[in-house]
Amino acid sequence: MLIYQGGNIRVMQHPYLQIFDVQQYMEGDDPRTYGRKYDYFTVKQCKNINEVRQLVQELQNKG
Repeated sequence: MLIYQGGNIRVMQHPYLQIFDVQQYMEGDDPRTYGRKYDYFTVKQCKNINEVRQLVQELQNKG
């Protein structure tokens, strides 16, 4: 479930667990074509919402 999206960053939460995927829109590997593509890729998986907030703030300040 999408819980935050701003700029090129989004945060997805597992439907039943307290696990968050912090994702960033960037270039990465495409497993279907073995090439490269632009999409949302997971930067870090967190279990604490405070860690998520801190990481999102760092990524927004960086980019």
